This record gives sequence, C-alpha cells and structure tokens, in this order.
Amino acid sequence: MRKLILFIVVLMLSSTAFAQLRVASNGNVAINLASTVTPLSPLTIGGGGYAASKVDIVRELSSAYYTRSRIAGTFYSSWIMPFLGENDIRTGLWYVGVKGASESDTLQRGRAFGVLGAASNASNGYNYGVFGTVGGSRNGAGVVGTINGSTDLNVPGRYAGYFVGNVAITGIVTAQNVSSSDSRLKTNITSLTESAKETGVLSKVLSLNPVQYNLKQMYTESEGDSAKVSIPLYDEKSQQFQKTHFGLIAQELQKVYPELVYEQDNGYLSVDYVGLIPLLI
Repeated sequence: MRKLILFIVVLMLSSTAFAQLRVASNGNVAINLASTVTPLSPLTIGGGGYAASKVDIVRELSSAYYTRSRIAGTFYSSWIMPFLGENDIRTGLWYVGVKGASESDTLQRGRAFGVLGAASNASNGYNYGVFGTVGGSRNGAGVVGTINGSTDLNVPGRYAGYFVGNVAITGIVTAQNVSSSDSRLKTNITSLTESAKETGVLSKVLSLNPVQYNLKQMYTESEGDSAKVSIPLYDEKSQQFQKTHFGLIAQELQKVYPELVYEQDNGYLSVDYVGLIPLLI
C-alpha cells in the first residue's frame, strides 16, 4: 500500500513538472507558459517570448528578481562572472554588451536605476562600484554621461570620462584643471586692457567684497518612500566641511559682474572664479 501511494505521489509531481516545461511545435522551450501560447524565443520563462531574443524571462510581481545568479565559476582565468555580455563588432550597427533600463512614461515616484553597481571589502584600493575603460586606438571614453537622452554622441578624443551637461560634485575634486581657451572657440573678442577705462574694470574689481566662511550643512529629503528621511549633503568629518573657505557672495558679485554668476537647477547661485582671473590681471 505504501509503495502504491509513493508511486502516485511521484506520478503527480512528474505530471506537474512536465506541465510547467513544454517543447512547442516550433522547437522552442517554454516554462510556466499557457499551452495555447506559442513561445517566440528558443527559451522563454513566464511569458510569450520575443522573436529577436534567444532567452526571454518575465518575472511574477511577487518575485524580487528577473534573474538571480549565485554561481561562482571561473571565467577568463581569475575573473569570476555570473553574467557575461559580449558582442563581436562586425558591421556598422550599434553593439551593446549589457543594457540596463528602468523607465516609465507616467509613474513619477520611487527610484529608477539604469545600472546599479556596488563593491566592497576586496583588496584595499581595488573596489569599483562601476568600472569603464576604452581600449583600442580610436576616440572614446570609459564612462559617458548625458542629460539629453541621446545615445548618438561623438567623443572628440580619448577620455576616462566624458559628460554632456552640468556635473555636480559635493566633495573635493583633485585634478589638473585646464580650461578650453582656444581662439577658434570664441567670438566677439574685445581686449579688457583697451576698454578698461570705459568699462571701469578697476573700480568694479576694487568694489568686490571678499569674505571668509564655513559651509552650512544642507539636507535633501528622500522621495517616493512612505517615511521621508533627511540626508546630509556634506560629510561633516571631511576637510572640505571643517576648513575655512575664502570667496565672494554670489548675490553681491551678481550686481557687479552678472556674467560670472550662474543659477543652478536647484535655484542656488554659483560663481565662475576662473573668469575672475582676467579681471584681476
């Protein structure tokens, strides 16, 4: 009797498994797909598939991941990659190794990450949240960022990072600062020396009010969550926050040289200190 019951249980489990896994008449394999639907991809899970993709996976709303990998396999010598996206460039088409997109035309809450990278506790100095590099000998950039939504961008050189749009940084920037000053990029050029008496450059410079100050902690509120959290803008243990700074008040400079004052997207004013140098000379 026990053997008979065990046989029936095994038979029921086998029937359920075969009902979830199906080979369609076109040779494609489907998992968790209604028998009335023909899978379009060679392998489709949870959906009808897509003719242009080899594997198509659609998650249930109750699931946290489309695909989750906890595989530790060696690939390319010492590189361990749960997922690998590669393209051999052979024509003039656009090739993408990996694409990440989180988009909505109507929903305006929550958070959207196109690509989220996190790295921690490997060898000191060798933790990269996101790493990009450009190889070969042709122009390009390891990391490219734009704000206009366009992906058709020609990078006019070889850069580690290339950005089209404003770049905001709350910490200290360590760099060799060089500004574009080629005459071919300029128009309406007038000598300040020749027009100094007419424009009163000296009197305007002498009217500027240099000040010393410390940074004021600012807070941003998280959006999209039921409980809002205030997040500090500056690290109060950093040298940038603790040290005294010297500069000008943007509102005061704006009255004398409005050309040197810019309004940021958040409404705060910023100063073009590099633009002050020719006036001081």
